[in-house]
Amino acid sequence: LPGILNLTNRIAGVLTNSERLIANADATLTNARPMVTNLTLLTAQLRQTKGALGEWLLPTNLNASLDQTLRTANTTLGHTDTNLSLLVSNLSRSLDNLADITSNLNRQVQVNTNLLSAISAVITNTDDFVQGLKRHWLFRSAFRKPATNKPPAPPTIRRNPKIWP
Repeated sequence: LPGILNLTNRIAGVLTNSERLIANADATLTNARPMVTNLTLLTAQLRQTKGALGEWLLPTNLNASLDQTLRTANTTLGHTDTNLSLLVSNLSRSLDNLADITSNLNRQVQVNTNLLSAISAVITNTDDFVQGLKRHWLFRSAFRKPATNKPPAPPTIRRNPKIWP
């Protein structure tokens, strides 16, 4: 008998706890009912129009502006690609011409070994000629050094050995 009373007391406690749990669940469900209704309305709006979530995130005016920007960027990229190809081909042509020029110059130097010594002699003789013109009485005034605004040098004090030993 005491075991049965103990068991009935436990069952009564479980039923009391279950009753409280059901009451709390009922209150929670009553409070959650407006949220469920709002969620139902939101999902209904998402289903109503074509791309409704996309229209919320990107309105039609922003979508059109973004589309125009992407088209412009695509066109600009196409022009840049064309201009870059043209630039590379012109650069290649210029490098080929430069290679031809240096090749021709190298060939001329190798064929005419006296070319460098002749150029050196011309430069030396021209320098001697100009130096001679600088010393000639008729052209001397043409080669004067230009006057500068340099201040005169300060006078130096010379010691007299008789006075200052």
